[in-house]
Amino acid sequence: MAFVNFYLSPSATGANNLNSGSTLAAPTHTYGGGTFVRATNTFTVASGNPSTDGFVSAGDYVSVYTTSGRTVATFVMKVDSTTSTTIVGSASGIVYGVNTTVSETANASSLTIGGAWVSELPLAATTTAGGLGTFTVPQSTKFNITGNLTIVASRTIAMAGATTTPLWFSGYNTNPGDLDNNTTDSLSPPVWTLNSTFTLTWSGVFQTWSSLSVSGSRTGTVLTVSASPFEAVRCRSENTSSDVAAVALTVSTQRARFGYCYFKVPTTATTTGVVSGSTRNIFRGCVFDSGGVAGLNYAATTDSITSQCVFINCVGSGILFSTGGGQILNCTFYYGSTDGVKWTGTPSTVTPSSVIGCLFSGLNGSTAMTNGINASAGVTDDVFRACNDYYNVTNPEVNMGDSFAFFPQTDSNPVATSGTNMTPVAGSNARNNGFPGIFENQTYSSYPAIGAVTPIGGGYVPQVFE
Repeated sequence: MAFVNFYLSPSATGANNLNSGSTLAAPTHTYGGGTFVRATNTFTVASGNPSTDGFVSAGDYVSVYTTSGRTVATFVMKVDSTTSTTIVGSASGIVYGVNTTVSETANASSLTIGGAWVSELPLAATTTAGGLGTFTVPQSTKFNITGNLTIVASRTIAMAGATTTPLWFSGYNTNPGDLDNNTTDSLSPPVWTLNSTFTLTWSGVFQTWSSLSVSGSRTGTVLTVSASPFEAVRCRSENTSSDVAAVALTVSTQRARFGYCYFKVPTTATTTGVVSGSTRNIFRGCVFDSGGVAGLNYAATTDSITSQCVFINCVGSGILFSTGGGQILNCTFYYGSTDGVKWTGTPSTVTPSSVIGCLFSGLNGSTAMTNGINASAGVTDDVFRACNDYYNVTNPEVNMGDSFAFFPQTDSNPVATSGTNMTPVAGSNARNNGFPGIFENQTYSSYPAIGAVTPIGGGYVPQVFE
Protein backbone atom coordinates (compact mmCIF):
# COMPACT_ATOMS: atom_id res chain seq x y z
CA MET A 1 0.00 0.00 0.00
CA ALA A 2 1.33 3.44 -0.95
CA PHE A 3 1.94 6.07 1.71
CA VAL A 4 -0.69 8.78 2.19
CA ASN A 5 1.10 12.14 2.37
CA PHE A 6 0.63 15.06 4.75
CA TYR A 7 2.69 18.26 4.81
CA LEU A 8 4.26 20.54 7.39
CA SER A 9 5.58 23.56 5.45
CA PRO A 10 5.62 27.00 7.10
CA SER A 11 6.16 28.77 3.76
CA ALA A 12 3.36 27.00 1.88
CA THR A 13 0.54 29.22 0.62
CA GLY A 14 -2.21 29.37 3.19
CA ALA A 15 -0.33 27.20 5.70
CA ASN A 16 -2.20 27.04 9.00
CA ASN A 17 -2.30 24.56 11.85
CA LEU A 18 -6.08 24.25 11.51
CA ASN A 19 -5.71 22.87 7.98
CA SER A 20 -6.03 19.16 7.27
CA GLY A 21 -2.33 18.99 6.30
CA SER A 22 -3.12 16.95 3.20
CA THR A 23 -1.90 19.29 0.43
CA LEU A 24 0.95 21.69 -0.23
CA ALA A 25 -1.54 23.87 -2.10
CA ALA A 26 -3.68 26.33 -0.16
CA PRO A 27 -6.81 24.97 1.53
CA THR A 28 -9.75 25.07 -0.85
CA HIS A 29 -12.35 26.29 1.63
CA THR A 30 -13.47 26.52 5.26
CA TYR A 31 -17.09 25.86 6.19
CA GLY A 32 -17.66 27.76 9.42
CA GLY A 33 -20.42 27.58 11.99
CA GLY A 34 -21.43 24.01 11.18
CA THR A 35 -22.65 21.13 13.33
CA PHE A 36 -20.74 17.88 13.83
CA VAL A 37 -22.09 14.45 14.85
CA ARG A 38 -19.38 12.13 16.21
CA ALA A 39 -21.28 8.86 15.86
CA THR A 40 -21.36 9.18 12.08
CA ASN A 41 -18.51 11.67 11.48
CA THR A 42 -21.03 13.89 9.71
CA PHE A 43 -20.55 17.64 9.37
CA THR A 44 -23.60 19.73 8.46
CA VAL A 45 -22.74 23.07 6.89
CA ALA A 46 -24.33 26.34 7.98
CA SER A 47 -24.40 27.61 4.40
CA GLY A 48 -23.37 26.47 0.95
CA ASN A 49 -23.81 23.20 -0.93
CA PRO A 50 -20.89 20.75 -0.57
CA SER A 51 -22.10 18.69 -3.54
CA THR A 52 -21.93 21.58 -5.98
CA ASP A 53 -19.59 24.17 -4.43
CA GLY A 54 -16.55 22.42 -5.89
CA PHE A 55 -14.53 22.69 -2.69
CA VAL A 56 -14.66 19.10 -1.44
CA SER A 57 -14.98 15.63 -2.95
CA ALA A 58 -14.92 12.04 -1.78
CA GLY A 59 -11.32 11.06 -1.00
CA ASP A 60 -10.30 14.51 0.26
CA TYR A 61 -9.01 15.00 3.81
CA VAL A 62 -10.66 17.59 6.02
CA SER A 63 -9.92 19.03 9.44
CA VAL A 64 -12.94 19.26 11.74
CA TYR A 65 -12.55 21.35 14.90
CA THR A 66 -14.40 23.33 17.52
CA THR A 67 -14.49 26.87 16.16
CA SER A 68 -14.00 28.70 19.43
CA GLY A 69 -10.59 28.50 21.11
CA ARG A 70 -8.89 26.13 18.65
CA THR A 71 -5.72 27.10 16.84
CA VAL A 72 -4.41 23.62 16.02
CA ALA A 73 -6.08 20.67 14.28
CA THR A 74 -7.34 17.91 16.55
CA PHE A 75 -9.22 15.65 14.14
CA VAL A 76 -8.69 14.93 10.44
CA MET A 77 -10.93 12.57 8.45
CA LYS A 78 -11.12 11.22 4.93
CA VAL A 79 -14.33 12.18 3.14
CA ASP A 80 -16.58 9.35 1.99
CA SER A 81 -19.41 11.39 0.48
CA THR A 82 -21.16 14.74 0.30
CA THR A 83 -24.75 15.89 0.04
CA SER A 84 -26.28 19.32 -0.44
CA THR A 85 -25.90 19.98 3.29
CA THR A 86 -23.39 17.47 4.68
CA ILE A 87 -19.83 16.20 4.44
CA VAL A 88 -19.60 12.61 5.66
CA GLY A 89 -16.37 11.15 6.98
CA SER A 90 -14.89 7.72 6.48
CA ALA A 91 -17.05 4.84 7.65
CA SER A 92 -13.94 2.61 7.41
CA GLY A 93 -12.13 4.57 10.11
CA ILE A 94 -9.66 6.58 8.00
CA VAL A 95 -9.23 9.28 10.62
CA TYR A 96 -6.35 10.98 12.45
CA GLY A 97 -6.79 12.08 16.03
CA VAL A 98 -10.03 11.53 17.93
CA ASN A 99 -13.40 13.06 17.12
CA THR A 100 -14.26 13.59 20.79
CA THR A 101 -12.14 16.76 20.58
CA VAL A 102 -14.82 18.27 18.33
CA SER A 103 -17.89 19.89 19.89
CA GLU A 104 -21.32 18.53 18.94
CA THR A 105 -23.04 21.78 19.93
CA ALA A 106 -25.11 23.19 17.07
CA ASN A 107 -23.23 25.64 14.87
CA ALA A 108 -20.08 25.35 17.03
CA SER A 109 -17.69 23.60 14.59
CA SER A 110 -15.74 24.35 11.43
CA LEU A 111 -14.30 22.24 8.62
CA THR A 112 -11.26 23.05 6.46
CA ILE A 113 -10.34 21.17 3.28
CA GLY A 114 -6.64 20.63 2.48
CA GLY A 115 -3.71 22.96 3.15
CA ALA A 116 -0.35 22.44 4.87
CA TRP A 117 0.45 22.90 8.54
CA VAL A 118 2.72 25.69 9.71
CA SER A 119 4.42 24.08 12.75
CA GLU A 120 4.94 20.83 14.65
CA LEU A 121 1.85 21.34 16.84
CA PRO A 122 -0.59 19.19 14.82
CA LEU A 123 1.82 16.24 15.23
CA ALA A 124 2.00 16.62 19.00
CA ALA A 125 0.07 14.96 21.78
CA THR A 126 -3.09 16.92 22.55
CA THR A 127 -2.43 20.30 24.11
CA THR A 128 -4.77 23.07 25.27
CA ALA A 129 -4.60 24.57 21.79
CA GLY A 130 -4.90 21.28 19.91
CA GLY A 131 -2.79 18.56 18.33
CA LEU A 132 -3.78 15.18 16.88
CA GLY A 133 -2.60 13.40 20.01
CA THR A 134 -2.03 9.71 20.74
CA PHE A 135 -3.54 7.24 18.27
CA THR A 136 -2.50 4.63 15.68
CA VAL A 137 -2.52 5.78 12.07
CA PRO A 138 -5.20 3.99 10.02
CA GLN A 139 -3.03 3.56 6.93
CA SER A 140 0.61 3.87 5.84
CA THR A 141 1.30 7.54 6.45
CA LYS A 142 4.12 9.93 5.59
CA PHE A 143 4.42 13.38 7.15
CA ASN A 144 6.63 15.53 4.90
CA ILE A 145 8.42 18.20 6.96
CA THR A 146 10.32 21.26 5.76
CA GLY A 147 11.33 24.66 7.13
CA ASN A 148 13.21 25.57 10.30
CA LEU A 149 11.14 25.81 13.48
CA THR A 150 11.69 27.17 16.98
CA ILE A 151 10.01 24.83 19.46
CA VAL A 152 8.57 26.92 22.28
CA ALA A 153 7.58 24.13 24.69
CA SER A 154 8.43 20.50 25.31
CA ARG A 155 6.83 18.35 22.65
CA THR A 156 5.88 14.66 22.58
CA ILE A 157 5.07 13.04 19.24
CA ALA A 158 3.04 10.04 20.38
CA MET A 159 1.05 8.92 17.36
CA ALA A 160 1.95 5.38 16.37
CA GLY A 161 2.26 3.17 13.34
CA ALA A 162 1.79 -0.59 13.16
CA THR A 163 3.33 -3.56 11.38
CA THR A 164 1.04 -3.10 8.38
CA THR A 165 0.66 0.69 8.59
CA PRO A 166 4.11 2.27 9.03
CA LEU A 167 4.40 5.89 10.10
CA TRP A 168 7.14 8.03 8.52
CA PHE A 169 8.20 11.57 9.42
CA SER A 170 10.40 12.71 6.52
CA GLY A 171 12.33 15.98 6.40
CA TYR A 172 12.90 17.62 3.04
CA ASN A 173 14.68 20.69 1.67
CA THR A 174 12.82 21.80 -1.46
CA ASN A 175 10.78 18.86 -2.70
CA PRO A 176 9.37 16.01 -0.59
CA GLY A 177 11.81 13.11 -0.57
CA ASP A 178 14.85 15.07 -1.79
CA LEU A 179 16.83 14.54 1.43
CA ASP A 180 16.06 10.84 1.61
CA ASN A 181 17.69 10.46 -1.82
CA ASN A 182 20.53 12.95 -1.23
CA THR A 183 23.82 11.05 -1.65
CA THR A 184 26.13 14.10 -1.66
CA ASP A 185 25.04 15.90 1.53
CA SER A 186 24.47 19.01 -0.60
CA LEU A 187 21.03 19.83 0.83
CA SER A 188 20.33 21.09 4.35
CA PRO A 189 17.71 19.36 6.49
CA PRO A 190 15.03 21.26 8.38
CA VAL A 191 16.14 22.26 11.90
CA TRP A 192 13.96 22.14 15.00
CA THR A 193 15.54 24.33 17.70
CA LEU A 194 14.61 24.05 21.39
CA ASN A 195 15.58 26.46 24.15
CA SER A 196 17.20 25.64 27.48
CA THR A 197 14.10 24.25 29.18
CA PHE A 198 12.46 22.13 26.47
CA THR A 199 12.92 18.62 25.16
CA LEU A 200 11.55 16.68 22.19
CA THR A 201 10.21 13.15 22.72
CA TRP A 202 9.42 10.57 20.06
CA SER A 203 7.23 8.02 21.84
CA GLY A 204 4.99 6.31 19.27
CA VAL A 205 5.73 2.72 18.27
CA PHE A 206 6.62 1.96 14.64
CA GLN A 207 7.72 5.53 14.03
CA THR A 208 10.40 6.28 11.43
CA TRP A 209 12.12 9.66 11.33
CA SER A 210 14.45 10.75 8.55
CA SER A 211 16.44 13.84 7.56
CA LEU A 212 15.55 16.09 10.49
CA SER A 213 17.98 18.08 12.64
CA VAL A 214 17.24 18.78 16.32
CA SER A 215 19.27 21.35 18.21
CA GLY A 216 19.12 22.82 21.68
CA SER A 217 21.09 24.09 24.65
CA ARG A 218 19.75 22.22 27.64
CA THR A 219 20.76 20.70 30.95
CA GLY A 220 19.81 17.09 30.31
CA THR A 221 18.77 15.60 27.00
CA VAL A 222 17.55 17.43 23.92
CA LEU A 223 15.95 14.41 22.25
CA THR A 224 14.37 11.32 23.85
CA VAL A 225 13.25 8.14 22.10
CA SER A 226 10.90 5.96 24.16
CA ALA A 227 9.15 3.92 21.46
CA SER A 228 9.80 0.29 20.57
CA PRO A 229 10.25 -0.56 17.78
CA PHE A 230 11.58 2.72 16.38
CA GLU A 231 14.00 3.86 13.70
CA ALA A 232 15.74 7.09 12.68
CA VAL A 233 17.75 7.58 9.51
CA ARG A 234 20.02 10.51 8.66
CA CYS A 235 18.80 12.57 11.61
CA ARG A 236 20.93 14.93 13.68
CA SER A 237 20.77 15.89 17.33
CA GLU A 238 23.09 18.36 19.00
CA ASN A 239 23.05 19.77 22.52
CA THR A 240 25.22 22.90 22.71
CA SER A 241 24.91 23.38 26.49
CA SER A 242 28.18 23.46 28.42
CA ASP A 243 26.46 21.89 31.44
CA VAL A 244 27.95 18.60 32.65
CA ALA A 245 24.57 16.86 32.20
CA ALA A 246 24.08 17.80 28.54
CA VAL A 247 23.01 14.85 26.31
CA ALA A 248 22.17 14.85 22.60
CA LEU A 249 20.00 11.70 22.63
CA THR A 250 18.54 9.47 25.32
CA VAL A 251 17.15 6.10 24.28
CA SER A 252 14.96 4.65 27.01
CA THR A 253 13.60 1.67 25.14
CA GLN A 254 14.66 -1.53 23.40
CA ARG A 255 14.73 -2.19 19.66
CA ALA A 256 15.53 1.35 18.58
CA ARG A 257 17.56 1.58 15.37
CA PHE A 258 19.60 4.52 14.13
CA GLY A 259 21.23 4.68 10.70
CA TYR A 260 23.63 7.37 9.42
CA CYS A 261 22.77 9.85 12.18
CA TYR A 262 24.95 12.51 13.82
CA PHE A 263 25.10 13.30 17.53
CA LYS A 264 27.17 15.92 19.37
CA VAL A 265 27.64 17.57 22.76
CA PRO A 266 30.57 19.64 24.06
CA THR A 267 33.47 17.99 25.89
CA THR A 268 32.15 19.56 29.10
CA ALA A 269 29.34 16.94 29.18
CA THR A 270 30.92 14.71 31.79
CA THR A 271 27.83 13.07 33.34
CA THR A 272 26.57 10.92 30.46
CA GLY A 273 28.19 12.10 27.25
CA VAL A 274 26.80 12.32 23.73
CA VAL A 275 24.23 9.49 23.64
CA SER A 276 22.65 7.41 26.40
CA GLY A 277 21.87 4.01 24.87
CA SER A 278 19.66 1.14 25.96
CA THR A 279 19.24 -2.60 25.49
CA ARG A 280 19.10 -4.00 21.95
CA ASN A 281 19.78 -0.68 20.26
CA ILE A 282 21.40 -0.65 16.83
CA PHE A 283 23.59 2.19 15.58
CA ARG A 284 24.95 1.91 12.04
CA GLY A 285 26.96 4.49 10.12
CA CYS A 286 26.48 7.13 12.84
CA VAL A 287 28.85 9.83 14.11
CA PHE A 288 29.34 10.53 17.83
CA ASP A 289 31.17 13.83 18.28
CA SER A 290 32.94 15.03 21.47
CA GLY A 291 31.32 14.44 24.86
CA GLY A 292 33.13 14.62 28.16
CA VAL A 293 32.75 11.01 29.32
CA ALA A 294 31.61 8.94 26.32
CA GLY A 295 30.31 9.07 22.79
CA LEU A 296 27.87 6.20 23.39
CA ASN A 297 27.11 5.40 27.03
CA TYR A 298 25.35 2.06 27.52
CA ALA A 299 23.42 0.83 30.54
CA ALA A 300 24.56 -2.15 32.59
CA THR A 301 22.58 -4.73 30.60
CA THR A 302 22.69 -4.41 26.84
CA ASP A 303 22.65 -6.51 23.72
CA SER A 304 23.60 -3.85 21.23
CA ILE A 305 25.10 -3.59 17.77
CA THR A 306 27.31 -0.67 16.81
CA SER A 307 28.67 -0.90 13.28
CA GLN A 308 30.46 1.38 10.82
CA CYS A 309 30.26 4.28 13.26
CA VAL A 310 32.75 7.11 13.82
CA PHE A 311 33.64 8.27 17.34
CA ILE A 312 35.60 11.49 17.17
CA ASN A 313 37.18 13.57 19.96
CA CYS A 314 35.24 11.72 22.66
CA VAL A 315 36.89 12.61 25.96
CA GLY A 316 36.86 9.55 28.24
CA SER A 317 35.59 6.74 25.98
CA GLY A 318 34.15 6.26 22.55
CA ILE A 319 31.81 3.51 23.83
CA LEU A 320 31.34 3.01 27.57
CA PHE A 321 29.81 -0.14 29.07
CA SER A 322 29.24 -1.10 32.67
CA THR A 323 28.89 -4.90 32.53
CA GLY A 324 26.80 -5.12 29.38
CA GLY A 325 27.67 -6.81 26.13
CA GLY A 326 27.66 -5.56 22.59
CA GLN A 327 28.88 -6.14 19.05
CA ILE A 328 31.23 -3.38 17.87
CA LEU A 329 31.95 -3.85 14.20
CA ASN A 330 34.06 -1.81 11.75
CA CYS A 331 34.03 1.39 13.77
CA THR A 332 36.60 4.20 13.87
CA PHE A 333 37.69 5.75 17.17
CA TYR A 334 39.72 8.93 16.59
CA TYR A 335 41.23 10.55 19.65
CA GLY A 336 39.08 9.26 22.40
CA SER A 337 41.70 10.72 24.71
CA THR A 338 41.44 7.92 27.29
CA ASP A 339 39.70 4.82 25.87
CA GLY A 340 38.24 3.68 22.59
CA VAL A 341 35.97 1.02 24.16
CA LYS A 342 35.77 0.58 27.92
CA TRP A 343 34.03 -1.66 30.44
CA THR A 344 33.89 -0.35 34.00
CA GLY A 345 32.80 -3.79 35.22
CA THR A 346 33.35 -7.36 34.07
CA PRO A 347 31.85 -7.77 30.57
CA SER A 348 28.73 -9.92 30.43
CA THR A 349 29.03 -13.63 29.66
CA VAL A 350 25.30 -13.78 28.91
CA THR A 351 25.67 -11.45 25.91
CA PRO A 352 29.33 -11.95 24.87
CA SER A 353 30.97 -8.94 23.25
CA SER A 354 32.99 -8.57 20.07
CA VAL A 355 35.24 -5.80 18.81
CA ILE A 356 36.00 -6.57 15.17
CA GLY A 357 37.55 -4.59 12.33
CA CYS A 358 37.87 -1.35 14.26
CA LEU A 359 40.43 1.43 13.91
CA PHE A 360 41.75 3.09 17.08
CA SER A 361 43.77 6.25 16.50
CA GLY A 362 45.26 8.99 18.62
CA LEU A 363 45.65 12.43 17.08
CA ASN A 364 47.69 12.43 13.91
CA GLY A 365 51.28 13.07 14.97
CA SER A 366 50.22 14.38 18.37
CA THR A 367 48.43 13.29 21.56
CA ALA A 368 47.99 9.55 21.97
CA MET A 369 44.87 7.62 22.88
CA THR A 370 45.68 5.97 26.22
CA ASN A 371 43.80 2.66 25.72
CA GLY A 372 42.20 1.05 22.73
CA ILE A 373 40.05 -1.68 24.35
CA ASN A 374 39.92 -1.50 28.15
CA ALA A 375 38.20 -4.05 30.38
CA SER A 376 39.26 -2.11 33.43
CA ALA A 377 37.59 -4.34 36.01
CA GLY A 378 40.05 -7.14 35.44
CA VAL A 379 41.25 -9.94 33.22
CA THR A 380 38.55 -11.23 30.88
CA ASP A 381 38.03 -13.73 28.11
CA ASP A 382 34.54 -12.46 27.36
CA VAL A 383 35.43 -10.01 24.56
CA PHE A 384 36.25 -11.46 21.15
CA ARG A 385 38.71 -9.22 19.28
CA ALA A 386 39.78 -9.57 15.66
CA CYS A 387 41.27 -7.45 12.88
CA ASN A 388 41.60 -4.23 14.89
CA ASP A 389 44.20 -1.62 13.95
CA TYR A 390 45.96 0.84 16.26
CA TYR A 391 47.88 4.04 15.61
CA ASN A 392 49.28 6.26 18.35
CA VAL A 393 47.59 4.22 21.08
CA THR A 394 49.66 3.71 24.23
CA ASN A 395 47.94 0.47 25.28
CA PRO A 396 46.05 -1.28 22.46
CA GLU A 397 44.43 -3.70 24.93
CA VAL A 398 44.15 -3.58 28.71
CA ASN A 399 43.20 -6.39 31.10
CA MET A 400 42.69 -9.05 28.47
CA GLY A 401 45.12 -11.43 30.18
CA ASP A 402 46.12 -14.37 28.01
CA SER A 403 43.02 -14.04 25.87
CA PHE A 404 44.41 -13.49 22.38
CA ALA A 405 43.26 -11.21 19.60
CA PHE A 406 43.17 -12.39 15.97
CA PHE A 407 44.94 -10.43 13.22
CA PRO A 408 45.97 -7.37 15.31
CA GLN A 409 47.41 -4.49 13.26
CA THR A 410 49.61 -1.59 14.31
CA ASP A 411 50.37 1.46 12.17
CA SER A 412 53.41 3.59 12.93
CA ASN A 413 52.26 6.55 10.84
CA PRO A 414 48.94 8.44 10.83
CA VAL A 415 46.08 6.41 9.40
CA ALA A 416 43.23 8.93 9.13
CA THR A 417 43.59 11.35 6.25
CA SER A 418 43.00 14.24 8.69
CA GLY A 419 41.20 15.07 11.92
CA THR A 420 38.02 15.59 9.90
CA ASN A 421 38.44 12.83 7.30
CA MET A 422 38.61 9.29 8.66
CA THR A 423 39.48 7.66 5.33
CA PRO A 424 42.58 5.45 5.80
CA VAL A 425 45.58 6.78 3.88
CA ALA A 426 47.25 4.77 1.15
CA GLY A 427 49.87 2.38 2.47
CA SER A 428 48.39 2.03 5.95
CA ASN A 429 47.69 -1.38 7.43
CA ALA A 430 44.13 -0.24 8.04
CA ARG A 431 43.70 0.26 4.32
CA ASN A 432 45.58 -2.80 3.08
CA ASN A 433 45.35 -5.54 5.67
CA GLY A 434 41.76 -6.08 6.61
CA PHE A 435 40.90 -9.70 7.35
CA PRO A 436 39.69 -12.16 6.38
CA GLY A 437 39.76 -10.47 2.97
CA ILE A 438 39.65 -13.88 1.33
CA PHE A 439 36.66 -15.81 2.65
CA GLU A 440 37.49 -19.33 3.69
CA ASN A 441 37.13 -21.90 0.91
CA GLN A 442 35.77 -19.31 -1.52
CA THR A 443 37.25 -17.61 -4.57
CA TYR A 444 35.87 -14.14 -3.85
CA SER A 445 37.22 -11.60 -1.34
CA SER A 446 36.11 -8.53 0.56
CA TYR A 447 37.73 -5.12 0.31
CA PRO A 448 40.69 -5.19 2.74
CA ALA A 449 40.11 -2.15 4.96
CA ILE A 450 39.67 -1.60 8.70
CA GLY A 451 37.39 0.98 10.33
CA ALA A 452 34.14 2.71 9.47
CA VAL A 453 35.33 4.60 6.40
CA THR A 454 36.29 2.35 3.51
CA PRO A 455 38.07 3.69 0.42
CA ILE A 456 36.56 2.19 -2.71
CA GLY A 457 38.78 1.96 -5.75
CA GLY A 458 40.93 4.82 -4.56
CA GLY A 459 37.84 6.90 -3.77
CA TYR A 460 36.27 7.61 -0.43
CA VAL A 461 33.22 6.98 1.68
CA PRO A 462 30.56 4.38 0.75
CA GLN A 463 27.91 6.37 2.61
CA VAL A 464 27.42 10.01 3.60
CA PHE A 465 27.94 10.46 7.35
CA GLU A 466 25.58 13.06 8.72
